[in-house]
This record gives sequence, C-alpha cells and structure tokens, in this order.
Amino acid sequence: METLSLYRLHQYISRVIALNFDDSLYVTAEILQARKVRGHIYLELAEKGSDEDILAQASAVLWKTQLALITPKLSQDPIDILREGHEVRLKVNVDFHPRYGLKLIVQEIDEAYSEGKLLQKKQAIIQRLMQESLWQRNRQAAAPLVFQNIAIISSKTAAGYSDFMDQLYTNEPGYQFKTVLFPASMQGEMTGPEVTLAMENILMDRFSFDCIVLIRGGGAKADLHDFDHYGIAKAISLCPLPVLSGIGHQTDESIADLSAFLSFKTPTAVAEFLIYRMLEFESRLQDIHLKINQEAGRISQQETLMLQSSYQKIRMTALQSLAQHQHDLQRTQQNLRTSSTSLVHTAQEEIIQLESKIDQSDPEVILKRGFSITIQNNRLIRQMEDLHPMAEISTVLSDGVIKSKMVPSDSDRVSTK
Repeated sequence: METLSLYRLHQYISRVIALNFDDSLYVTAEILQARKVRGHIYLELAEKGSDEDILAQASAVLWKTQLALITPKLSQDPIDILREGHEVRLKVNVDFHPRYGLKLIVQEIDEAYSEGKLLQKKQAIIQRLMQESLWQRNRQAAAPLVFQNIAIISSKTAAGYSDFMDQLYTNEPGYQFKTVLFPASMQGEMTGPEVTLAMENILMDRFSFDCIVLIRGGGAKADLHDFDHYGIAKAISLCPLPVLSGIGHQTDESIADLSAFLSFKTPTAVAEFLIYRMLEFESRLQDIHLKINQEAGRISQQETLMLQSSYQKIRMTALQSLAQHQHDLQRTQQNLRTSSTSLVHTAQEEIIQLESKIDQSDPEVILKRGFSITIQNNRLIRQMEDLHPMAEISTVLSDGVIKSKMVPSDSDRVSTK
C-alpha cells in the first residue's frame, strides 16, 4: 500500500477539487460566526439538522476586493446580511489549500434568499404566538389616562435613548415625568435575552410604572431582525403594562413592534406621544372645567330666575295676605267700634236702671215714704228678739231721730218709752 505525505495528500485533494469544482456554485447554510478583519469578512458556515445538531461545517471568506464589487448590488451592507443566525445563499468557489485546508471563497450574496428566510422565520414566530393565544395581547392592556411613570428598556449609550430623554424632559408645556432605565443590548445575539430579562425586572415592581418604553437608536435595517425574537414577543404579550416601542424602521416593523401596545418609528416619536397624551389629558380637563363652569352658570342663572320668580310670588302673596289682613283688621275695628258703642249704650242703660234702683233703695227715699229705721248699739234691728232690754234704741225718721228705751208692760211684752 502506497504511503503519502500529508502535503502530497492535500495536493491530491486540491487537484480533485479543482477538477470537480472548476465553476462557482451556490450553497445554503446558516452563519455561525461572522467577523470583519482588515476589510475581509470571515465566516463560519454550518448546516443543522432538525434537532439543531450540526451536520456539516465549513469556513468561508469574502475578500475585500470582491466585497467592493458586490456591495453596490445590494440594498444593505453585506455585513448586515451575513449576521450570526441568518440563513444565506452564497455563490462560492471551492478552494482547498494544502496548508489552510478547505475554504469557500464568496463571490455573490443572494440577498432575496436571506430576506425570504428572515420573512419565513418572522412568519413562523407570529404563527407560534397565534397558536399560543399570545399574538398582540398587549394591545388589550389597561392603559392609564396619562403615562407619567415610565420604565425604559434601552442601551444607556444609545443615541436614541439620549434623544428620547431630551425630548421628554425639555417639553414646552413643562410636564413632569419619572423614568427608570433598565439597560439591555439593542443589537446582536444578546438582544433577545437581555430585553426579556429587563422586562422581568420591571414587572417585579410593576405597580411603580404606567408603561414600558422599548427604544433603540438609529441603526441598519438588519438590526431590526434582532427584535424578530420569540422571547421578546412573548414577554411583551404577557406584560400587564402597555409597551410602547420605538425600535422600528421607516418602512419595516419587527415582531416586537407588532406585539406592542403602540409602536413608533423613532424614540423621539415615542416621547412626543407621551407629551401629547399629557397635553390631550390637560385639554380634556380644561374642557371638563369649561363645561362645569358653563353648567354651573346655567344652573345658577336658572336658580336665580326661579328665586326671582319665587320672590315675586312670595311678595305678591304677602301683599295680598297683608291687604286681606288689613281689610279684616279694618272690619274687625269697625265691628269693635259698633260692638263697643252698643255695649256702652247697654251699659249706660243698665247703669241708669241700677242708679234708679239704687235711688229707690236710698234710705232717705224710703224714710220719706213713711218708713223708719230702728238702730240699737249701731246694729240694724229687724225683729223684736234682736233688741237688748237695757240698751237705748234710736228710731230714724225722715226728719229726725227718736231716742227710746224699753220698759216692761203688764202684758209681758216689751214696749218703748
């Protein structure tokens, strides 16, 4: 059996590959790793099975000279297409070097294929969320009238974060907001896990916040794909707080955008919405205040008219009652005058009669009629038995007084002398 040196073996393999792969061909694979060094893009490609096991793996390179040729043909930066986790279709030349081994030299990038795969992945995530009854559940979250206490998920160094804060805190009406930043990566493979963790941390103190704002700064369109992430979408859907996203691209929306309570194209637009919400609420309060004043004025005017009407009715009733009572009083006075006059006349007649009776009963008048009055010891004597035998008796006549004493008589009767 022939024995070959490693170099001769690699030469043999190189010739075999050169003879069998003399033309370029297309390969599909998932990018495990991508890095740009001195203008060259170095890739690690793989094909995975249904259980995510790697079935095949190879290294590839896109030289900077070729990169310069294909870049104008693409709608985005090639490095944004050749991102870790993306599925790609590349036109390559198969090269085998005795020292460096097998390497695929990239000639073209099928951008449409990558976009299609990303779209398929996006649709698969949406379908999964629908099957789990999670799709866009956050849009039914209970939203307060104003969003004033805000939890922010962003990178602290992101330009979008500083733009958001500047817009929010320098608002012309002077509305006050309270914000707390929960840092997370806004691009790359750590975006999904870090954003999900940030949301979990927020919900540990959920009653301190009115909403969650998810924002990132300006970036390439490919950065948006980091938010086509099942974990982020699920966390948003299960979140009881309204989530406002400001990670969108001018023409595209991520799954995170579609899952959020509301989505905006830029962080500044999110801040403008929060300010507008406060302005709208203040305007509603002013409208309510105006309506209350108008209604109060109407009620006051109505009550004033009713009061004036009641006053007039009471006044008229009082005047009528007063006039009636005055009439009654005058009639009573007249009745009193008539009655008193009649009573006086009657009384005068009675007095005259009494005077006549008194005159008739005057002792002098009675004496002149022939009667006399017998007095003993200053007592009027009406009967014989009232006389005292030894006391002097006075007999009063109309023209004088007769003094007498009692003397016994033969008939044992008392007589005067």
